Amino acid sequence: MFKRLFSQLSFIILMAMFFAISGCEKYVVQKMVDLPPATVKKIVVEKDVMVPMRDGVHLATDIYRPKEGGPWPVVLVRIPYNKEEMMPILGKEIARRGYVGVIQDCRGTFKSEGRIFFPLFREADDGYDMIDWIVERPWCDGNIGMWGGSYFGYTQWTVAPDNPHLKCFFPLLTTPSMGKAILIGGAIQYEFTTTWTNSVGKQNQSISEQEVTPDLEGGYYNMPLNPSLNVDFTELAYKIENPGAVKKLTGVDVTYPAEGPIPRGDIAAALKILLPLFAYPKLIGNQKALFFGDDYEKVAAPAMGVAGWYDIFLKAQLEDFNRLWKDGRGDASKYSKIVIGPWGHGVSNGMASDYSKNAGDRAMINAFVRLDWFDRWLKNRQNGIENSAPVRIYVMGENKWRDENEWPLARAVSTRYYLHSSGKANGMNGDGTLSVDPPDDEQYPDRFVFDPSYPVPTRGGALLSGKMSGMTTQNDVEMRDDVLVYSTPPLEENVEVTGPLHAVIYASTTAVDTDWTVKLVEARADGTVVNIQDGIIRARYRNGPDNPRLLTPKKVYEYEVDLWATSYMFKKGNSIRIEVSSSNFPRFERNAGLGGRGGPPAFTVAHQSVYHEPGHASYIELPIIPAR
Repeated sequence: MFKRLFSQLSFIILMAMFFAISGCEKYVVQKMVDLPPATVKKIVVEKDVMVPMRDGVHLATDIYRPKEGGPWPVVLVRIPYNKEEMMPILGKEIARRGYVGVIQDCRGTFKSEGRIFFPLFREADDGYDMIDWIVERPWCDGNIGMWGGSYFGYTQWTVAPDNPHLKCFFPLLTTPSMGKAILIGGAIQYEFTTTWTNSVGKQNQSISEQEVTPDLEGGYYNMPLNPSLNVDFTELAYKIENPGAVKKLTGVDVTYPAEGPIPRGDIAAALKILLPLFAYPKLIGNQKALFFGDDYEKVAAPAMGVAGWYDIFLKAQLEDFNRLWKDGRGDASKYSKIVIGPWGHGVSNGMASDYSKNAGDRAMINAFVRLDWFDRWLKNRQNGIENSAPVRIYVMGENKWRDENEWPLARAVSTRYYLHSSGKANGMNGDGTLSVDPPDDEQYPDRFVFDPSYPVPTRGGALLSGKMSGMTTQNDVEMRDDVLVYSTPPLEENVEVTGPLHAVIYASTTAVDTDWTVKLVEARADGTVVNIQDGIIRARYRNGPDNPRLLTPKKVYEYEVDLWATSYMFKKGNSIRIEVSSSNFPRFERNAGLGGRGGPPAFTVAHQSVYHEPGHASYIELPIIPAR
């Protein structure tokens, strides 16, 4: 069962595994999750209560509550992935522990009304309306918390600002600033966006029937430098049921039936057509629902976050919690927490066998489901959780959990490792090296050819698809001539890298636009090479998202590449290594290199050069944790 479910759609399927209605549900709850003993013997279940929203649309809601006593605190979950399949066990178990579980299908999904599911842009209004409805129920004592991950972590954030009824929330593997997850360094997280968009077309399918994979043929968005269309996605969300309005706003011609439910595939197709518009950071930046902005200052409820070193939302989620600690009001600022494990988007897979004892499936699920957080903030139980460390991280390689007082770690020492070679760093058998010494009289850049029709394949990393994500071997990637490889000598002692990562690459290209990718890996003494973290910069956005500029071919430019963050112990005898190239597909879309000329299908082969010489000293900067 577990193998089949883990092969499905990332976080959704992990939760389905945990809460699935099946003969093993009792075993899963008792053996996989450390819940406190039940205190309520009898519960009442109300199915498909149709709750009215401000525009008259009714959303299907299941309510699980103790039969006697009350009123009770409430745990709310708003989810687009079918409350019937995923949530009954959660609702029953929290009701047996003195809460009311309220589980709702989002607008346009499953049993809720709304002719179509247009993601993200209606959730704030619907969420506030739902909470206002709950506080008026006789079974609610006025204390409301929220729980969930990925999309139903986003639905929590949307109602957190200026909300006196929300006393705490529990956002897992998510962010309120989805724009930061769509675009990385100006390039689209292609596997994430296309895999999720494809799943929109299967909203009426059982989760266990879904097998959604990324589009491995796409990613050639040869877009002009600046968008010619300024689409307001919030306006589109409210006009989505009007085909004429959709076409006027987007140019997309989607024909809907006059009456009855709109086939989910129609909006999936529309979103695929809209996807290239995501290539414009300025356009995405103008969409309020995609960025939380100054709303952190309006949040008073403390958040318990869970993140993964290989999750698609890692960077954004770390920024969210730093903003809460800095700008949140009251309890949000003082008591919000984050836990970061060696996980992908809801899966502990890949080469995670080293972590199975203390950070595998059981540990991950127990990090996701913690009633002590709700006991403290909804029942005012003095259990001391508010005094625990604000940051708890898993140090991969050392394979230990550790508490920290801040992020980034104040004791980290930023250390630059410079690229070196004699001009032949191509592949693992090249002459590329990495050291703390700056280059001196290295006259020959490393060169390779980037062909968008033959991109460097993604191997693990931060992906939505559970079966592809996490830590995996990179040996086949390093056999390619279009991957430059730079390694330290075997380490004489363990080296811990914990914190944000970034690289500076000096490079030139024969194209007017290109991408530069950097991957941090460990080259082990046994010959195995595994991925730690990676990043990308789209050349046109080298000066920032609001200042796109095409390149002068063959001119040397400086590029800063954000590799997000990690916590990893490089072991004695192994090597710290980086790979530099111009593609990592399907994790990121491919760059056509033409800056819009020739139309969407056109692309060019680019000749790339990476420099490591005085004045053009390329390097990666690592936060080294001093040995204790």
